[in-house]
Amino acid sequence: MGDEACAFAVTVSESKATAIMFDPSQRDRLITDWIVMHHAEADSAEYEQHRWADVRLSELVRTDPHLGLELIMSILSRDASNRVIANLAAGPLEDLLSEHGNDVIGEVERIARDDAAFKTLLGGVWQGEMSDEVWERVRTVAGTAW
Repeated sequence: MGDEACAFAVTVSESKATAIMFDPSQRDRLITDWIVMHHAEADSAEYEQHRWADVRLSELVRTDPHLGLELIMSILSRDASNRVIANLAAGPLEDLLSEHGNDVIGEVERIARDDAAFKTLLGGVWQGEMSDEVWERVRTVAGTAW
């Protein structure tokens, strides 16, 4: 992973990232590289070259759930292919709802009511570590489970 790919500025307070800022070109690169990685063959050079974006998105989902949700939505709006939807549902979105469901469920419900692609994406999320309350709210607004 190149230094420029890791050029995100992180403010850390008490071992928790409290603010994550990066410029639009870095945001665009993360989105593009995440998509490219998920279209590449697993363990190929192309996959490994773009894997940093998957790691970074996972970090952002953990440390800044609202930004994580924005990035998930940006990826979905750029590429709603079956491969991308499957990887978003089983990865960052499921992790987001498991780790920060109480913080983001209202926004998730609002988006699902207004965005058919996001509603479909929610249909691919499994409960995993999600609380029963958050899971019930997800199932209420999600599309058909797949």
